[in-house]
Amino acid sequence: DPRIMLEQLSTLFLLAEIFLVIHYRPVVEELTDIILSADIETVEAIQHRYGEQISYSLPPTALEVCLAKYEQNEESDNPNDSEVSLKVVDINDENERRRYEGEHSRRRSISLLAAKNRQNIESNIKPTSLYISNWTDDEKCRRSQNPMRLNDNQIANRPYFDTLIKALECTENDQLCFYALSVLLTMTTNPCIDSVILESVCLTVKSSEKSFYNIVLVDKLCDILLSATIQDSNIRIVTLSLTISLLKKLVYDEEKKTSYISNHDMSRIDKARKQATEDLRRYYPHQELLLDMFEDEYRQTQLNPMRIEYLLKDSCMIFPPTTTPLSGVEFIKRLPSGDIERARRSIRVFFLIRSLFLELNLITETELPLTKPENLFKPNDKLDLNNSDLIACTVHLTDRKDRRFLVIDQMQFILIEPDIKKVGWGIVKFCDLMQDVEVANDKEDSRSLHITIHKPVNNIYVKTSPPILNAKFTFDDHIRCMTAKQNLIKGRQRY
Repeated sequence: DPRIMLEQLSTLFLLAEIFLVIHYRPVVEELTDIILSADIETVEAIQHRYGEQISYSLPPTALEVCLAKYEQNEESDNPNDSEVSLKVVDINDENERRRYEGEHSRRRSISLLAAKNRQNIESNIKPTSLYISNWTDDEKCRRSQNPMRLNDNQIANRPYFDTLIKALECTENDQLCFYALSVLLTMTTNPCIDSVILESVCLTVKSSEKSFYNIVLVDKLCDILLSATIQDSNIRIVTLSLTISLLKKLVYDEEKKTSYISNHDMSRIDKARKQATEDLRRYYPHQELLLDMFEDEYRQTQLNPMRIEYLLKDSCMIFPPTTTPLSGVEFIKRLPSGDIERARRSIRVFFLIRSLFLELNLITETELPLTKPENLFKPNDKLDLNNSDLIACTVHLTDRKDRRFLVIDQMQFILIEPDIKKVGWGIVKFCDLMQDVEVANDKEDSRSLHITIHKPVNNIYVKTSPPILNAKFTFDDHIRCMTAKQNLIKGRQRY
């Protein structure tokens, strides 16, 4: 078969790049219309010209041979040796002059006729060789006023669009699904593509009215959500994020804060949310650092929103998904390895689907983050000590010893220095979240505890960070020491 075949993965990648980079209206609109609206008859018409199927065939003579012959002919031709023939006409001879003018006019008429015939041939070829679908304003208005819903049979009659929809099925891995989502996102968000072309297949990304969204496509997106919440799923976080992004663009109007999703599709999203919650609950009794990971993953989702232009630039997305962290691939772009990374993935999936569920139900987030910065104490804040449980202690640092009062708040670990200007009040010298506190007994002194506090890690490539506090705390007796340890453990569990 002399035809050049392009792999489906490479095709989707190139299409996504085209819609992302090219903003030339005639090109992107024509390509979009072919992908979305071309039926089987149109595809067959494109593939056949004058009864012959379009295919690539090798030329009779290789290009290198043609170039070599051309260079040899140029070298053999000497401009000085070329003969130049001039037609000399005697203007005094009337018969000879008329004969010359007649020959000149005949040559001119032949050249004009050839040019006209060539123009007619080109005009006749154009409608049959290209897929032209330039809609008039009346057609656009009629399509926008009377949008239609597509079913499976109608989509099956559009082979290109049907192939794009079927690529969303994640069987072995989510590679094709990722790039199919990328094509749909870049196509529907390209500013040079008319919304009427997208609405012809119920892609309501640019529409003010989204109630006629493509139910087949949304059904596929809900399948991805449900598949991402099962145990040991092969769907990466990056693919899930693109799925949620496309789903929101189809059924949710951010400006009007209005959701157009049907009750059936909403129930499927709610089912995915419950599955994500159950999957996360498996790690409650086994992961001691689950609370730390919970806060860290939420912070990552807020600080690092995904942008498709950066995802398509990453060459690792072309290769099959890997699981090993040694590959250097970012966590969201690969599958998890080990129990800790599986717990991280479950947390991230829970956040993404929960946020989608709340947004489509027009519910404001009130529970996350767990820690509200406005309710926390800060260094140098003044604290009323009259109703606080204080435990006096000596903090042994590397270069000094400080006498402090330990206050174990519901959320924070606080060290207080009495305020000499105001009786019954203290000044906060150090404070941090209870979730970051690690406590251990001193083997040699029953009155002492070793307390370590680690700063939360913001960089996903850094596993641990230097502690912001690593000191020995000595209390007045072993009873106060045990009381402080129990309060720290209870405070961490309560948090």
